[in-house]
Amino acid sequence: MKIRIFITLALTLIGIMGFSQVSFHRLYETALNDTIFYHMNSTTTNGEVITVGTRKFEAENQALVFSVHDMKGNIKWSKQLDFGRDTVEIVGVAKLSVNEALDSILFVVDATVNGDASEFFGKISIDGGENAFVKKVGGNQFATFESAPQIATFFKGSNILCTSGTRPTLSRIGPADDLKWSKTYTFENQNGDSKIVELVDIKTTQDSMILTLGTVGEFVDRSFLVTRLDSIGNQVWSNEYTFETTDAFVNSILPYEIVSLNDGFVAIVGQYDVDFAAPTLGFIALIDTIGRLTMVKNFNLNDPTLPIIDRYTSIRNIIEGKDGSLWCSGIYSKKDTSQYFTTNFNRDGSINWTTVYNGQMTAHETNFSEEVFSTSLLPVKSTGGGVLVGHGFKDGMHVLNVMKHDASGVAMCSDTIPSNTQELVFSQDTIIVGFENGGIFFNDFETEYTIYDGFSPPVLNITQLAPFCPNEVIDTILVASTGLEDDVVSYLWSTEETNDTINITEEGEYSVTVTITEDVCYTMCDTVEVTRLSLPMVIIAEDNTQFCSESTVRLNLNYQPGAMVQSILWSTLETSDFIDVDTEGSYSVTIIDACGEQATASVNVIFPIIQPPTLELTPSSAAVACSNDGYVLTASYQGSGGSVDFKWSTGEAESIFVSSGFAISRIDVSTEMLSTNATYMVTITDDCGEEKTATVTLEPYNLLTEVDVVANPNCDVDPPFVIFSAVDGEGNVLSSEEVTLEININNVNVQQNNPTQELPLSTYYVIAKNCKEDVIFEDSIFAFNYCGVFKYPLAFFPTGDEENELTFGPLSFDLDLSTISEFDFKVFNRWGQTVFETNDVNQKWNGMFDSERASAEVYMWYVSYVIDGKQLLDKGDITLIR
Repeated sequence: MKIRIFITLALTLIGIMGFSQVSFHRLYETALNDTIFYHMNSTTTNGEVITVGTRKFEAENQALVFSVHDMKGNIKWSKQLDFGRDTVEIVGVAKLSVNEALDSILFVVDATVNGDASEFFGKISIDGGENAFVKKVGGNQFATFESAPQIATFFKGSNILCTSGTRPTLSRIGPADDLKWSKTYTFENQNGDSKIVELVDIKTTQDSMILTLGTVGEFVDRSFLVTRLDSIGNQVWSNEYTFETTDAFVNSILPYEIVSLNDGFVAIVGQYDVDFAAPTLGFIALIDTIGRLTMVKNFNLNDPTLPIIDRYTSIRNIIEGKDGSLWCSGIYSKKDTSQYFTTNFNRDGSINWTTVYNGQMTAHETNFSEEVFSTSLLPVKSTGGGVLVGHGFKDGMHVLNVMKHDASGVAMCSDTIPSNTQELVFSQDTIIVGFENGGIFFNDFETEYTIYDGFSPPVLNITQLAPFCPNEVIDTILVASTGLEDDVVSYLWSTEETNDTINITEEGEYSVTVTITEDVCYTMCDTVEVTRLSLPMVIIAEDNTQFCSESTVRLNLNYQPGAMVQSILWSTLETSDFIDVDTEGSYSVTIIDACGEQATASVNVIFPIIQPPTLELTPSSAAVACSNDGYVLTASYQGSGGSVDFKWSTGEAESIFVSSGFAISRIDVSTEMLSTNATYMVTITDDCGEEKTATVTLEPYNLLTEVDVVANPNCDVDPPFVIFSAVDGEGNVLSSEEVTLEININNVNVQQNNPTQELPLSTYYVIAKNCKEDVIFEDSIFAFNYCGVFKYPLAFFPTGDEENELTFGPLSFDLDLSTISEFDFKVFNRWGQTVFETNDVNQKWNGMFDSERASAEVYMWYVSYVIDGKQLLDKGDITLIR
C-alpha cells in the first residue's frame, strides 16, 4: 500500500467536511446546575440556535449566559454577562432578536437595582460574541416580571424596544443606538372607557409596520388586543378580541406570540380558561390585513382522566413554515409532568400532525407551580423544518433542550399523537389608540463580560481524511470520538457496524449515529465523505498580447488538480508556470503531482499575421426604431491586436464584443441631442499601438406630428367590414412602427396597433400616437358612412314561395335595431302616390295598396333614420313581381 499523502491545499479539502443534521435532540447541562434558560428566541437561516439564560449566585439571578449552537447542535461559543452581584437581581429576560444588518444579538431584561425596578437593553456581536453593549433604560416607571420588556428588529438596521410601566412605551432605536422616537400609549374603546393593556409581544412586518400583542383587563376577566402601527408608531388599526365556547363564556385569555404571515395576515397563539372547573386549553387565531378575526380554534392534548389542575394545554410559539403552514409549540400536562409538543396547522385551523417527546424531555418533574417554563420555536429555512428550544429538567437539574425537526416534523425520539380542535365563537371591538412622548433615555451601565465554561455537552467528531490519490488503495480506519466512556455510548454506522471505529476500503459517504445510553434521546450524528483525487490534466494557453511589442508569444500552463504539483518541465527545459517563445513550432510541457501522477500537453505555435486596423462607423435608422428613440452608432474594428480600446467623442468608452482581431462598440444618441446636424467621432487603439478614427454626421429625427386616420371599407361581402389606417399628408399609409392606432367602442379597446384587423361597421373612437406616445389624431369615425346601415333587395315576390322574398324593407347587417331612432320608410308608385309608409323599423311592405294587391311594376322608396346621432338617408327602386 502506498504511503498516504496528506494534501494541504485548500482546494483538496472540498467534499470532506461534515454535514449538518436535519434533525436531532440535544440536552445541555451546566456543571453547577446554576443556569436557568428562560427564553430562546432566534435562529439563522442555516439552523444555528442562539439562547440566553440566567445564572444564579446564592439563589439570585445576577448574570446572563449567551450561547450559539451550530447546525449539529455543538456549542460554537458561550459568554457570561454579569450585572453586579451586590446590587442587581435579574427578574426576567424577555426576548432575543438578531439584527442581521448590524450582525448583532439584541436582548432586553428586567432587573432590580438596589431594590428599584429597572430595565436594560443590550446587544452582542454574533461573530464570537464580542463587543457587549449594555444600556440602562431611563425615563419610565418600569413594571414587574408580569409585563416583561420586548424587542424586535426594524428596517434600516434599527430596532423597536417595548418597555412596560403603568402604560406601554414603544421606542425606535437607530443603528447608532440613537433614539428616533418614543411614544407611550393609551387604549380606549369607542365609548371612551380606558383599557388596561399589558403588551406581551411585538413584531415588525415586511412592509415596515409594527404589530403589538397584549392582554386587556384583569386575570379573571381578560381578552387580548392586537394593534397595527405604521413606521412612526401611529395607529393603523387596533381591536380587542374575545371568544366563547359552545357552552360557556371565556373569562381569561392569555396570548403568547404574534407573527406576520407572508400574505399580510396575522396569526396569534395562546391559552384560555373557561373557569377554574375546566381545563386550560390552547388556541390559534388568524386576523386579516384590516384587523378582522377570521378564524379561531382551540387546541387540546389533555387527558380527560386527569384532575382539572393537571389538564393543561398552552400554545406558546408560532412560525410560518416554508410551505405556508403554521408550526406551533407549547406545553401540556401528562400525569405528574409537563411536556413539550409541536403541532402543524393548515391555514383553516385543521391539524396535519402533532409531535411530543418522551419522558427524558419533561419540562418539570417537581411541583408544577414552582417552575418557570419557556419555549421558542425557530424556523430552519434551509430545510423547511423547525427547532423547538425549551427550559426543562433532568434528574431535578436545569437543562437546555434543543429539538431540531425535519420538514415533516420528525425529531429524534419523538412520537406523533392525536390532537383535536374546535371552532370558537368570537367577537371584536375597535380600540382607539392615543399616545404622548415616551421620553425614555439610555444611561451607561457597567457590566463584566467573560467567557462562560459551565456547559459540559458531549461532542461527536469523525476523523477527517484528506482525499486519496487516484490509484491508491483505500484501507484505513474511521474513528468516531465523544470523549465519553464506552459503556455509556452506543454507535450505529451507516455500514451497520456498532463500534466506535470502522475499517473502510471504498470511496463514499459514511455517517454514524451516537446515542448516550444514560440519556435515551441524547442522539448525535456526524457524516464524512471519503474521496479520491482526480487525475491531473494540463492545457497550454497561448497569449499573443505582447507579440506586437516584443515579437514573442507567452505559453501559460493551466493545471487542473489532482494533487499539488511537484514538478514542471517544458520541452525547452524550463520549469516555470509559463514560457515566452520567439520561434514558431511545437512545444510541450509535462507535470508530476504529489501522488506521482503525470500529465502532458503540447501546442503548435503559429505567430499572428500583423494587419493594419480598419474602422467603420454606421448609424442605425431611427425612423423605424421608436423604442430606441434615436440613433444607435456602431463602430466595428478589425485588425491584429488581441484587444482594443474605443473612445467616443461623447466620452463613452464601451467595448460590447471582442474576439480575436475583431471588436464592436455601440452608443445611443437620443433625439433630444439632435436639435441640428451633429458630427460624432470614435477613435480606436489596438494592442500594437495603431490608431484609427472615423466620423459620422447625423440629422435630426423629425417625429410625425400630423396624420389622418381613414376607414377603408369592403361593402361587397356579407357582412361588410372596415379596416383603419393612418396616412401622412401625401396619402402614404404609415407603418405600425411609425404610428400606433388605438381603436375603442364604448371605452373598450378592440384594436391596438394592428392595421389589418377587420372590424364590423360601427362608430369607433380612434387615437393615433407617434413613437413618443404623443397624440396626433383623436376623433370619432362613423364607419356606417362607407357602406350604410341597411341593404335593400332589387325585387320581391308577394305571391312567391320563398318566405324571405314575400315582403320588402331594409335588411340590417346583424345590427341592434334598438339603436335606430327617427325611422321613416316610404314607398311611391310611378305617379308619386305613397303606397306604403311606417316608422317601425321592423315593419315591411307586403305588396298591398288600399287593401288591394298593388300591380306588378317598379316602385320608388325612401328611408330616413338616425343612428349614433348621425342622420342618414337611403333611396332607390324596387320591382314588384307577381
